[in-house]
Amino acid sequence: MGQPFLIENKPGGGNNIGVELVVNSPADGYTMLLVNPANGINTTLYKNLSFIIRDNRAGRGIVRTPT
Repeated sequence: MGQPFLIENKPGGGNNIGVELVVNSPADGYTMLLVNPANGINTTLYKNLSFIIRDNRAGRGIVRTPT
C-alpha cells in the first residue's frame, strides 16, 4: 500500500458493527473493509441491517488463495 495504516478491529454483532461503521464512513479513500463469508451470510440472518454491502463502493481483492 506504500504508506503506514491503522487497523481498528470492531468485534461483535457477527461483523455487522464493523461493516456499518465502514459503510457509513465518508468516501475519502482512507477506509477499507475486509469482507469474509459471514458478511454474505448475515444478509440472510438479520432482517433489519442498516446497510447493504452490494450497494456500497467498489472494492479490490487483496488476498488470493490457490484454487
